[in-house]
Amino acid sequence: MSYQIDTTNRNGPFKVVVELLYQPLSYCFVNDMLGGEGSLIDRFDGYYQEADQTPERITIAGVRIIPE
Repeated sequence: MSYQIDTTNRNGPFKVVVELLYQPLSYCFVNDMLGGEGSLIDRFDGYYQEADQTPERITIAGVRIIPE
């Protein structure tokens, strides 16, 4: 993955920080699952709503960029 950021008329230095996060169940998966009906889906919804849904930070990295 790469990003290009227009820094025209901006003074540095710049600091870029990125995080890699892990979430065991994706938002799309959960939405698809909860779109159905049935007692098992209702039970899953109850468990999911009570669970800690905070993603885990796998790593973090940063860099300071000084324009030439």
